[in-house]
Amino acid sequence: MTTWGRWRALHPDTTVYVDPSLPGRRRFTEESMARITLGGNGPIVNEDLVAGVEGRRQARAYLLRRLAGPRVVNDELDGEPIAVFLAADAVTVRALRRTAGGRTLTFAAEADRLRDAETGSLWDPMTGQALSGPLVGRSLEGLVVTTALWYAW
Repeated sequence: MTTWGRWRALHPDTTVYVDPSLPGRRRFTEESMARITLGGNGPIVNEDLVAGVEGRRQARAYLLRRLAGPRVVNDELDGEPIAVFLAADAVTVRALRRTAGGRTLTFAAEADRLRDAETGSLWDPMTGQALSGPLVGRSLEGLVVTTALWYAW
């Protein structure tokens, strides 16, 4: 799940047809999604969104409201290091394996980029590519993310 603006930036030659009669169309706008994600603390409610990541043996859901502060979580799934990143649009989530060049990386968010603590390399989380630093040209493997209302996950 992403915004139309981000999709167009990543895939400029695509188009989309939107049926204005769809009942949920007004419910899931960029503004309403960001409002849910930036809703603050408190107990989980029906409107909460999660980013679900499935491994071979495990699955984990990340509450977007809890990702909104740090915007990246360095975690493990199935014993493998992963990073889950929430873009500045407060809607787009990306999950990546956080190993490159035989080492495990620890990420922090910088605007819509990631920087690893081990080498200082700057990464594009949407493509998984290192943009600068000692690991420039390396890639991180992307993982499938399912963004859903918490009770649907």
